[in-house]
Amino acid sequence: MKDKIIEILGKEIWISEDYDARKDKSQYFIEGIDNATDELLTLFNSEIAKRDQLIRLQDMSYCNLIDWFENGSVYDHNKERLAMDEQINKLKAEIE
Repeated sequence: MKDKIIEILGKEIWISEDYDARKDKSQYFIEGIDNATDELLTLFNSEIAKRDQLIRLQDMSYCNLIDWFENGSVYDHNKERLAMDEQINKLKAEIE
């Protein structure tokens, strides 16, 4: 991840031949970091999502649920649960 951060910042933080001597060099760095913020946030969010997934898998393995997760049963169960919730809400709406 460190390499990716350096790569992202390297694209934005540099001073070209067109360097404006009226600006302070630190201002160029600040602008470069500002320009790279969205890409850095995307990188951080994807890394956080990966870690969250690993933590969930680790927790499930402690509960002997890892096989249930890997074969898709968790997703199937969630889909079934959502479908049931929608059906219940429709029935409630009809009753009211």
